[in-house]
Amino acid sequence: MKREKILFKALLILILPLSLLLSGTGLSAPIKPPHVYQKLSALDGLVSLMCEEMGKSCQSTPVIAVSGATPREVYSLVRWGLLERANRFTLEMVQFPHARAIPPTGTPKPTDVFQLVSLATDQLQLVADRMGGIPSVSTPPLDWNKKPTDVLSLAMEVSAKLDVMLATKISPSEVYQLLSVARQYVRILDDGKPQELPPLVRKKRPGEIYQQLQLLFAEIEQLSHRRKLNILTLSQEGEGKRIGPGHVYNLAALTLAELKQLVIQAGKEQDIANNYPGRKSPSHVNQLVQLLLSRVRTIQ
Repeated sequence: MKREKILFKALLILILPLSLLLSGTGLSAPIKPPHVYQKLSALDGLVSLMCEEMGKSCQSTPVIAVSGATPREVYSLVRWGLLERANRFTLEMVQFPHARAIPPTGTPKPTDVFQLVSLATDQLQLVADRMGGIPSVSTPPLDWNKKPTDVLSLAMEVSAKLDVMLATKISPSEVYQLLSVARQYVRILDDGKPQELPPLVRKKRPGEIYQQLQLLFAEIEQLSHRRKLNILTLSQEGEGKRIGPGHVYNLAALTLAELKQLVIQAGKEQDIANNYPGRKSPSHVNQLVQLLLSRVRTIQ
């Protein structure tokens, strides 16, 4: 009976339209960041209970601290950071395939983020049901003071907890995959000019790459300001010794969001291939970041 219940819920994840995902919230008005935060807070409670059940210590301090976030950055972090980890954890625990969301056209809205959080919640609830003994998590009160920055920060915390529980961690290859999409956005912004990778420098570590990504983000920030586009502010730098591929992955997801918005603003939005690049090392990731840095610096 328990297996049938899990399979039934799994089927709902695949076929439920967004209208039904939202119907359980009792909302008739448009989704706002406080609604997303409320949904994400409940998910955070569920993940914390699963951490305890697995005997894991999931207390963590996110390396990235931000201010001035908008739904587009939140969407990118939740899409690539949170949902991807939730999918992986569900596959590891109950062998259920990934839940996929249809990418929004144009700039993501809070409703799009809410959909992603709902998908992640349903995926992880499958795991909780299989574990058994996980108590129900009550929905916290709605806090109308919550902003996109609050949602983004909480999403990073939940992602960090999932990192602890994952048997297969985020790899340099997956960071490279995200940055390969960023490379295509840069090519569009750069009017298709040739891109030649710089020489490969060996023995690079995640902390070094994180610092280079911060420099890249700063260059994108300057480009965005020149084009009158608001962008979030990275208000805290992580210590290199605490940085892992998961942290680099999160920053790459935020970088991707800003580059995509620049492409949208330029009226050049198009479908971008997101293919797995094969096995890559941190040094390969650093090589790609250096290419992106050199090209973004030349774009006006």
